[in-house]
Amino acid sequence: MSTACELTRAQQVLESGGIVAMPTESVYGLHCLPQHLDAIKKILQLKQRSPDKGLILIAGDLLQLDEYISPLSDTLKEKIVHAYPVPTTWVVPARSEVSRLITGQFNTVAVRITRHPFIARLCQQLNSALISTSANISQQSVAHCAHEIKQIFPEGVDLIIEGKVLVNTQPSQIIDIRTGERLR
Repeated sequence: MSTACELTRAQQVLESGGIVAMPTESVYGLHCLPQHLDAIKKILQLKQRSPDKGLILIAGDLLQLDEYISPLSDTLKEKIVHAYPVPTTWVVPARSEVSRLITGQFNTVAVRITRHPFIARLCQQLNSALISTSANISQQSVAHCAHEIKQIFPEGVDLIIEGKVLVNTQPSQIIDIRTGERLR
């Protein structure tokens, strides 16, 4: 399947409330649109993850995160846009209307501007951020390829995009934008 076909298929699945597994900067992830709360619930069930922990939003640009994050200074926005050389997820204050399925028990939301070209293009096509969480059962090994997705999740994932992660490492580092504290 060509990249254009994969983009179109991923967009269709996501817009219909489905779950797509695809490579990110560092691991394979499970993705859905943040407005599809049933898809978020399904991801949490698949991963056996507590909704209290919250989830990450990834986007192609800062505007796609606007409806989820509280207003930030230009300096903090620059941090998000021009992140470290390693994949970096930032914990930022969330808007009060953001679903607890996304923020968990917190008044913050974890966000990342993706450097993965496929996901960045997909976010641009959708004009939306995506829920992104590592493709694994909570507390177990993370998938690094499509074959592992099929083993971990024989059912429940609507589309698997084959590809390579950009850097074969652990999931992105997570930093609190207000304090600079590294959380992961």
